[in-house]
Amino acid sequence: MTDNDKFDLILEKLDRQGEILVVQGKMLVKQGEILVNHGEILEILAKGQIDTSKRLDKLETKLVNMQENITTIKQDISNLQEDIDIIKEDTGETRTTANVLAAWAERAENVINVPLFVNKR
Repeated sequence: MTDNDKFDLILEKLDRQGEILVVQGKMLVKQGEILVNHGEILEILAKGQIDTSKRLDKLETKLVNMQENITTIKQDISNLQEDIDIIKEDTGETRTTANVLAAWAERAENVINVPLFVNKR
């Protein structure tokens, strides 16, 4: 894209904003007042592009950090799910063991005729 093409694009953008602009040589003139010349426009665009690039770089850095955090959170959730599954399994084993011991104690109580459980009613 040539400098003239860039200048024409700027003119189109400014004209869409409702400003009355006149091109004289390579300058933008509004009601007889020189606004900016061709070189100034290109300089303004270059500065704007640099600023935009800096903001985009900051956004990209933040996005990468967020993605890393999400990955860490997903791993933490996976670890928690594994822990929950282990706890559920251990709880089931403990319940089964307690029931077996209670049944054994009840049978033993009947065999030896000595109360192993104290009823507190």
